[in-house]
Amino acid sequence: MPRARGFTLLELLVVIAVLAIALAAVGLAGAGQARQAQGQASDLALLIPLLGEQTQRQRHWHGLRIQADSYQVMQLRGQPPRWHVLPGHEPVLLPDGWQWQLHTATELAAAVQAADGGPAPQLVVAADGQTTPFRLQLRPRDGGQAGWLLHGDGFNQPLLEPAP
Repeated sequence: MPRARGFTLLELLVVIAVLAIALAAVGLAGAGQARQAQGQASDLALLIPLLGEQTQRQRHWHGLRIQADSYQVMQLRGQPPRWHVLPGHEPVLLPDGWQWQLHTATELAAAVQAADGGPAPQLVVAADGQTTPFRLQLRPRDGGQAGWLLHGDGFNQPLLEPAP
């Protein structure tokens, strides 16, 4: 009796299993990046009040330079005053595919140049502990899933919540 052409049930099940494993791995990688991005937003929400305390103790203003894919801590010092990257504070990079979108009401720090030639920080923590009012959204670049919103009014601790 001639054998029919086609795939056996076992071959089809093996192909389906391989595809399921590959799709699960891609899904887990995306979920891991989302958790990592949320962790960085939480860390930043905790960092801002700590910079306020440090600013009040040292009497040096601090700032955060926000780029689309990172943020960096800076300090205002020297004569003439310039923004310097705080030693030991390399840029904190977001996971691939995530980005910051910053909205501020003022350009408080823009009048003073950064010593490294880069842009001045957009979020400033003044010597009295007040900060630049801001809305900082953390979103996936592809616009797929919802992200997080970190916002502050300049007087109270910043709040982190799911983005609308």
